[in-house]
Amino acid sequence: MSQSPLQLDRYFFVKISLEANAKGDPKAVYNIEAKTDVSRDESRDGHFLVSLTVRLKSLDDALPCYDGEVVVMGYFHVDQDYPPQKCEPLVAINGASILYGAIREMVSNLSARGPWPMLVLAPLNFAALNREAKEGVESVGQPT
Repeated sequence: MSQSPLQLDRYFFVKISLEANAKGDPKAVYNIEAKTDVSRDESRDGHFLVSLTVRLKSLDDALPCYDGEVVVMGYFHVDQDYPPQKCEPLVAINGASILYGAIREMVSNLSARGPWPMLVLAPLNFAALNREAKEGVESVGQPT
């Protein structure tokens, strides 16, 4: 099996906010807003910084069990043999997906110790979110 051309060097959480609502409705549907930002390290070829912000809100009028916002940043590098014109999409989509996994785990860990059942965020399609961002559409998703 070959190694991915995208490698995570390290990641860290910048903000973690998860608030349990005392009158939350376990049947409330969550609206997951995701925003990514990718910047290239101009001093080192193939090195990038990816920032991912995820906000949890209610999709309808029902008060969700949890409200929150999590921001995580990750340093990535792309293999030098990878085609340069394909680097940014690779980092934007796969880098954000990797960071989202860290956010999902953190939200699950925190909510498992709260008054409501553990919250597991639904997977998001970062290829579609990347396309929407380029087209100027706000990125949102709903858990299934």
